[in-house]
Amino acid sequence: TPSAPLGVISSVNETSLNLEWSAPHETGGREDVVYNVICKSCNAGRSTCTRCGDNVQFVPRQLGLTEPHVYISDLLAHTQYTFEIQAVNGVSDQSPHPPQFAAVNITTNQAGKGNIPCLRGILNKGVDQNLILDGLVKNLGLLDIETEANSLICFCEGIKRGLKTVF
Repeated sequence: TPSAPLGVISSVNETSLNLEWSAPHETGGREDVVYNVICKSCNAGRSTCTRCGDNVQFVPRQLGLTEPHVYISDLLAHTQYTFEIQAVNGVSDQSPHPPQFAAVNITTNQAGKGNIPCLRGILNKGVDQNLILDGLVKNLGLLDIETEANSLICFCEGIKRGLKTVF
């Protein structure tokens, strides 16, 4: 089987990612080396990682890449990810050993302004804004918070419709 790809370069732009790498030193004696990119989302300490869901998009594709680059989008904001770039060839599936891979850890930034707010509210005079924000972060899993004049706009993970309220 091929050795791991070399020189992985990552470039994060909010919730998307470009990955590039170089071919492995060893091809396993074959010319049919292709690449697979395995996506894992991780908790804060990276002690637990799980495979990414189907919502994550890979261009041109996730498996069987013939060129050493991929564009990945629709990642969650403020999330830690590990990407494993595997080099495989036509007989790798017959090997008793798992494919060799190079890993890169990234953390996404805040989501772009095109996201739909999950909560939009008016701050009443005399209300402790920090207390409200602390409660929202704990209860809604906020991705981003904006304040404008006396209004509060919150962007949450996995919620598509806006909710209006008064604080």
